Formats: sequence, structure tokens, C-alpha cells
Amino acid sequence: MKFESYGHSDTGRRRARNEDALLVDPTHQLFAVADGLGGLSGGNQASILAVTILKAHQRQASRAEGPLNLAQAFTDAHRAIQKLGFEIDPIRGVGTTLTAAHIHEDQIILAHAGDSAAYLFRAKSWKKLTTDHTEAEQYRGFWPEKPIPPMAEHSLTRCLGQPGPMQPDLYNHPIEAGDCLFLCTDGITRDITPDELYQWRHNHDNPHDFVKEVIKLGNRRGGGDNLTAVAIFAT
Repeated sequence: MKFESYGHSDTGRRRARNEDALLVDPTHQLFAVADGLGGLSGGNQASILAVTILKAHQRQASRAEGPLNLAQAFTDAHRAIQKLGFEIDPIRGVGTTLTAAHIHEDQIILAHAGDSAAYLFRAKSWKKLTTDHTEAEQYRGFWPEKPIPPMAEHSLTRCLGQPGPMQPDLYNHPIEAGDCLFLCTDGITRDITPDELYQWRHNHDNPHDFVKEVIKLGNRRGGGDNLTAVAIFAT
């Protein structure tokens, strides 16, 4: 199986700076998106540090000719971002989401913390591979009949850099020829539905055009947040 990948990040129309970061490493089939917490100082530094440490773990694994341990990479990134937060803002700290995918032996190995997301688009269906760590998801789990407060959709219950240990969600999922693995920050998903993303994927035959058009669509709909997306096409 062969893979073609592309990623891009855009500031959007309403933010002063881009606090997202991404990693596209087709040589090692490692991909990630991170979204620094905009309500805290140093969000851009936190997201860049997260993907930098992830890439460093990949280099170490390659030198040792061993497997990439995503859980350990998340733990080390979490501790480094906690340290950064103490230096920048000892009271509130800093934080970032991180959703990372490593494709190995026709398997998608995912690690995830926060409300960035990973989707798998197939010929006749799509599936969200991650679960958002937000107060809204907790509402849906405990009180499915109650209305969800609007702010709960983007109030995180887990991310890198904030107090406490890091326990990322870990997933394995097979990938097949014709699939598209799509990673994105919530600047994409707050204005574009998964059904729309699925349709746009099938309107484009390469990841570059797909990602670029999705980001353009997000900006046309207001561009209220930073927009970051990575697409991997399997052939």
C-alpha cells in the first residue's frame, strides 16, 4: 500500500496569531495536529513543543530500530509543556491538544488528548476515530436528555500541559486502499460537519487539494479559529 499526504495550517480570519501546529512526516508515516489553548498564554509555544517532542521520539525510535511509543511521547510532551507553563504563567500554565497517528503495517496507531480529531473516510462511509475530551461529551454521557451549554463544546477536560498526569486515548484501526485518514483541529469541525468533509474528500483525488479546499471553506464560513488539517490518502 502507498500513501500520499499533505497538511496545512491557516490563522483564520478572526485570530491575531496561529496557535496550531502540525507534523507531516511521510518517511516514517507519522502525522499530528495540535491546538494550543487560546485562553492561556503561550498556546503557540505549547503546540509547537508537543509536535517537536513527538518528532524527537520518532528519531529516537528510528535510531534504536524499535517501535514508536506514542503513549510515552505524550507523557514526555505533557511534562515539558507543564514546565513551559510554569515559566510562562505559574498560576494558569499553558496547554495544547494533540492528536497523533502513526501508520504501521496497515494499521493506524492513534494517540489523542483534547478536542482535535481523527476521521477515517472510506468509499461508502466515514467514522470518527477519536472522542473529544470536552465537557459537552461528559454531558452527553451522563445527561443525554439535557441541553448542552454552548461553552461546554470547547471546554476541555483533558489536554497536554495542565495539572495532573497524562493519559492519552490510544486506538488501533486498520487502513485499506482507498481510505483517507484526516486529522484536524476544532477550527475545522466547528464550521464544517463530518458529512460535509466526507463529501469534499470524494470531490478531490489528492490530499493537497482536499486540505486546501477544506481550509478555504472554513474561512468562507467565518474563519473564527485557526484551521489546521492533515490528510493521508491510501492507494
